[in-house]
Amino acid sequence: MLADEAAARERALLAAYDEAVARDPALAERLGPLRAEHAGHLASLGVPAVPAGPSDPTGAPSGGPAAGDATPAPPAVRPPDLPADPALILPWLAELERRASTAHAGAAVRAGRGTAVVLASLAASEAAHAAVLA
Repeated sequence: MLADEAAARERALLAAYDEAVARDPALAERLGPLRAEHAGHLASLGVPAVPAGPSDPTGAPSGGPAAGDATPAPPAVRPPDLPADPALILPWLAELERRASTAHAGAAVRAGRGTAVVLASLAASEAAHAAVLA
């Protein structure tokens, strides 16, 4: 449960980075390494980075797992609304990183030993990302 919630936060961050680069492609080089770390975070949680199967225009998954696949597709994640002013994109991402860091740290306190280590690591990483973006 806590790992699933952490994965949802990581997917939301990935989606936010994708939205930021779509709005301002000049940010791709700067944000690419941070985005890649979030994909790695999902791997450390043992979940795929993107939903399996196509999604409809509302973002809801329309394809399910293949027959015989015991792992359900992760939910589609819509990022929070990107600020209209391009100058506010990096502070917006930094705030999302700070929120994720706080949530990961709070979850680490409630988690079992193995999951707590992963969540604490994610919390530290998100805090570092926020500092890099500031």
